[in-house]
Amino acid sequence: MAEDQPKHPRPGVEYLKSGEVAKLLGISQTSFNRMVASGLIRPTWTTPAGGHGRYLWEDVERQVAEIRRKRGERP
Repeated sequence: MAEDQPKHPRPGVEYLKSGEVAKLLGISQTSFNRMVASGLIRPTWTTPAGGHGRYLWEDVERQVAEIRRKRGERP
């Protein structure tokens, strides 16, 4: 890693890209992007170079559970 690049917030932790999260949720990349754009899902970390969202699965699960709870759906 070049010295001028910011360090990863938690070295050794594997973050998921949005396409990977969409696949795990069983939805399209477009649908996931809409959820992020509307604020329903927030990335765990955003890359400094490019502003790409990165996600920890446990954070996504927690946010999805909260969405379902607010909608009155079962977890």
